[in-house]
Amino acid sequence: MRPPCDPAVAEWAARAVSIRVYAVATPTGYHVLPGGLARIAGDTSAEVVSNQRGGGSKDVWVLPTKRRVDGAAIQQALPRLPVRHHEVPSRVGENLFWLGRYQERCDHKLHLLRAAFNWRVDETLWQHARAACELQGALMPKVDFQAAIFDAELDIGLAADVQRLYWCATQVRARLSLDHWRAVTELRQRFQRGLRGSASLREMLDRAVMMLSALSGYIGDDMTQDLGWQLLMLGRRLERLQLLCNLLSSQLHEATIAEQGVLEWLLEISNSQVAYRRRYMSTPRFGLVMELLLSDAANPRALKFQCDALIRELLGLGEISSSAEAAEITARMNAVMDIDMGALEGRGQGAGYMRQALAAKLNALLTSAYQLSDEVALRYFAHISDSMHLVQT
Repeated sequence: MRPPCDPAVAEWAARAVSIRVYAVATPTGYHVLPGGLARIAGDTSAEVVSNQRGGGSKDVWVLPTKRRVDGAAIQQALPRLPVRHHEVPSRVGENLFWLGRYQERCDHKLHLLRAAFNWRVDETLWQHARAACELQGALMPKVDFQAAIFDAELDIGLAADVQRLYWCATQVRARLSLDHWRAVTELRQRFQRGLRGSASLREMLDRAVMMLSALSGYIGDDMTQDLGWQLLMLGRRLERLQLLCNLLSSQLHEATIAEQGVLEWLLEISNSQVAYRRRYMSTPRFGLVMELLLSDAANPRALKFQCDALIRELLGLGEISSSAEAAEITARMNAVMDIDMGALEGRGQGAGYMRQALAAKLNALLTSAYQLSDEVALRYFAHISDSMHLVQT
């Protein structure tokens, strides 16, 4: 035992000590490591070492015979560990895939709800926006607007999707940066205290949108862009493609093309107001809005952009890029691009026929996206109980 600091009153006292040593398994048997953990009783009369009775613990070090250690020799003696960049456990890959999907789903619902809330002063547009939110699963009939956002008991509500996003993040915590994890946790906490929060509903929706945008930044800048990251991005692209197909096909009716407010609302949902005004420098027209949201390959919120990015992610995954489902995605998108967007405007029979044709092609693309999602699940997310199944390229 170490004597007290004051030399005048220094004395030694015997105390009960226990030392815990550690061993590691090697190909030739177990090897006991030098040193260990010493636990010291807190009282000289104690015969049992216990932390509850004032005991303490210290590391035990074994000093080498040579005071100077050759770092190069130690480095040379250490075996080089294999680096596995292209293997992802199946369940980890699945949770990353659904983490991307739930993030996009939350982002889409937030933009829908915020846009609807902004237009509540216009009764006609408010009813249209609320009906669209119900069709997209962001609201439920006869449910209070705020409760539909923050009540986690509503299975299709936004709070429930935030909870699912959080759960997926907990399963892949080791792949998220500290800031990324904090942002996910803060998003969940904000929705948990949303119903009793002091901020206005508009402020809370704006804050949640910014937090989800931050998550996208962490995915792009903080995550290692390996196979797991590719599965996450594939989930994001598939989800956004499906949501866009659903939203735009539901707006292809005569009442939409005649209402300027609805077109402004569509641009607000897709976060494309600036892109539209910079590109066309005119008031919204139905054909131009649809062209921007469907076929503009430079617009990150457009359907064409999602399909192109989706194909790139499939190419990164390897053999699935040559599957029938992947080829069908490209063919269905080309069919949508063949539609003359200018012919969608007007109230005549021809314009109505073109809108019906576009709706049918969007629904066909949506079906192909569902099939591709199933193909990804079957190919990469098969769970084997006897051993760890790996997603591998």
